[in-house]
Amino acid sequence: MKSITNSITSSQYIQRLVFDYIEAYSLQRGDDYEAALQVLKPEHNRLKVRKEKRNNLTETEEIRLSELDGLFGITQYLIDDTGRFHFSSQRTDTFQYDNEAVSLLKDILNTKTTDVSHWMCSYLQGCHRVL
Repeated sequence: MKSITNSITSSQYIQRLVFDYIEAYSLQRGDDYEAALQVLKPEHNRLKVRKEKRNNLTETEEIRLSELDGLFGITQYLIDDTGRFHFSSQRTDTFQYDNEAVSLLKDILNTKTTDVSHWMCSYLQGCHRVL
C-alpha cells in the first residue's frame, strides 16, 4: 500500500531549486563540541532528573530543559525551528553553482530511485507494517 503524501522526489527538488552557491557544514565534532558537552550534559541530566522526580522546575528551567532536549535528541538539525544554527556547526566550504562538486551533487539527486517500502526492515527481526 502506497502512502499518500505531499512530497517531491530529490530530482524534482534539485530541478526546481534556484541557487548561486551551496554551503557545506559540519556539526557535532571537534574539541569545542566535546568541551561543550562536558558542560551541557550534566545540566541536562540534572534538570531532567529533577523534573522526573520532583516536577518542580521553574518556567525558566522548563524552557532551558526543552532547549537542551533539542540539543541531545536523536535527530540533530543544522538549523532549528527558530532559524538558529546548531551550536556546534561550522561552515566547511562554499561551492559556486558551476563548481564540479555541485554538478556531482545534482547528478546524485537526479538519480532515479525505486520506492521499496520497508527496505530496511527484516521480517526475521519482527518488523511490522504500520497502517
